[in-house]
Order: sequence, then C-alpha cells, then structure tokens
Amino acid sequence: MKLNKTSYLLIVALIFISAIVFAQKRDLNIVFIGNSITYGAGLPDRTTQAPPVICASYLKMQKKIGGVDFSNQGHSGYTTLDWLPGTRALSAAEDAARAFVNQRAQMIFAIKIGTNDSAIKGTHGAPVAVADYRANLKSIIDQLLKDFPGSVVILQHPI
Repeated sequence: MKLNKTSYLLIVALIFISAIVFAQKRDLNIVFIGNSITYGAGLPDRTTQAPPVICASYLKMQKKIGGVDFSNQGHSGYTTLDWLPGTRALSAAEDAARAFVNQRAQMIFAIKIGTNDSAIKGTHGAPVAVADYRANLKSIIDQLLKDFPGSVVILQHPI
C-alpha cells in the first residue's frame, strides 16, 4: 500500500493521539471532515484511495487499536464557512458520528480544511481572512466537543 504525504501525516497524527489517549486496546470511530483532499477528488478510485480509507486501513492493522469504523465527510470546494455550526455539512458529519454502530468506541474527528479558505476566488467566502479562519475552526471544534463530550479532535495543517 503506497501512502501519499497527506495520508502519511494523518496516520502519524492518529497513531500519536491513540498512543497518548488509549492505555488499553480501544475501538475507534473516526469522522473525517474536509475538502476535496479528504474526499479523494482526482484519484482513480476514491473509495479505495482517499486518505480516510488509507488511514483506516492502516489503523486496522495496528495491534494497539481495536476495531476502526470511519465516515468520509470530505466535500470538494468547502471552506470553514461551509462547516460552521448549523450548516448542512456539520449536521451531516454529526449525523455520521451518531450513526456508528459501536457507540462505546472512542470518537475522533479528523479535520483537514483550510486549503480552499486561502483560494483567491471560486469557493464559498474565499479568501477567508486568517483571523476568521481561526475563529471558524474554533467554532466548529467547540460545537463538536459540546455535542460529543470525550471526543478527540485532530487538526491537520492545511497546505
């Protein structure tokens, strides 16, 4: 299995978090929130090659991690504005989190948004000012942590 840079960084982040958070073997539910990179746009087969698929496959092979279930909530062209509380995108991501069969598993939200926020034009609200980007991320994270106490949020640095 060949990993691209984004997939590799995501895997390293998830393994690091899992090593810190879990003293014993634990199941994971992961909701990947992002844009076209998360979605797997441009890949020959996003259902097998998107970064969330690669990441979940890798995590399933790790001895310190139990079962892994995930939902790819990547949407091409989305900015932080599309993920703010009350939006269809964040509601769908939260619905995906609630839909996992094993509700005792550790909930993780892996967020990879920001590339489109820096676009000169073409995406919702772009370019998003740095201060607004940070405030938007904080608002998104605050909502997730409020609605899913005990969850872990992993922020992946945008390109």
